[in-house]
Amino acid sequence: MKQKPQKQGVQDGACGFYAIGNSISILIPKEPVDEIFKIIFKYYLENENGEHFIEGMYRNKLNSILNHTVKTLNAESFQIEIYRPFWKKTANSLGEFKENIFKHFEINKKATAIIGYEYCKDDPECDYYSHWTTINRTTTKSLYTF
Repeated sequence: MKQKPQKQGVQDGACGFYAIGNSISILIPKEPVDEIFKIIFKYYLENENGEHFIEGMYRNKLNSILNHTVKTLNAESFQIEIYRPFWKKTANSLGEFKENIFKHFEINKKATAIIGYEYCKDDPECDYYSHWTTINRTTTKSLYTF
């Protein structure tokens, strides 16, 4: 059987880094994407031990990296705002979650959302994992990942 190339996520837990970088690059497309990722990785490597590249990261770590990256870019005259509707309280239903996301994209013509989800959390027969991803647009029926 011919060996297939590995994709991001198969051998690493770096989806949080990509979710941050991709979200910001959508918001400020004129900023070179490699410069955005340099800010992310430089901050991370100066402040952490590297385990999050393998094991992935929880929301507090993602938040720390996101806050630093936005603060750094805003100091360069960008105006990125962070909105966390479900930081202190989870959505009561999938409907509430979707309604909030759709409203966010409707109000903010240039918007992204970083969402985390868990797969097979309650199924012992399934390989559990969690994942961060970027939503870059919505329709009345769909959320589109970047």
